[in-house]
Amino acid sequence: MRIDTVIFDFGGVLYNTPDMKGLKCWQKLLGFKNDPVVSAFIVDPTNSQMFWDVMVGRVEEKEVWDLLAGHWKIPSRLLSRIRQSMMSKRRLNKYLTQYLGNLRKNYKTAILSNAGNEMRYAMEDILGLDNYVDEIIISAEEGCAKPDHALYEIAISRLKTTAEGCVFVDDLIVNIKAAQELGMETIHYKDNEQVIVRLEKILGRGALS
Repeated sequence: MRIDTVIFDFGGVLYNTPDMKGLKCWQKLLGFKNDPVVSAFIVDPTNSQMFWDVMVGRVEEKEVWDLLAGHWKIPSRLLSRIRQSMMSKRRLNKYLTQYLGNLRKNYKTAILSNAGNEMRYAMEDILGLDNYVDEIIISAEEGCAKPDHALYEIAISRLKTTAEGCVFVDDLIVNIKAAQELGMETIHYKDNEQVIVRLEKILGRGALS
């Protein structure tokens, strides 16, 4: 079947997430080094129940920030600085974002992201990503997160396509494997050039014409 839809992950693909060194620095400065709940959330989020509760919308992002601010006595100014550092225009992968936007002329396009309930504001109002894609699908708004097949199926339905009609780009192999299980064409993101070369091969050299 012909590919008619291109779906990109957000964090780690279209957005360069803060590296662990920076997060560990904040952790040390705030005195959370020996706190297992905060340590897991900051340093090893995929093994944090709090993280997954945020990703599927059971816990709002504000609740997490309020917890940090109240229980660990973080000054409001410092908390604001931390939040701003987590979502900056400077971290946007502008080249790949523009490439995805150009594909929109000939393909349905979407962002499929594991993210909290405040991410739509960041993606649309801060980063303007709604100008580049047809759909932005966020796990917290849907009540399920990658690699759960349900989130991919929501994307397929909303874009009025089929799994076989999609090519999906993600930096995490577990999410890639889940997409493959549904029948999607996939690209495991490593860098911009590798993704674009692979996409051009899948879509054909006339992808942007």
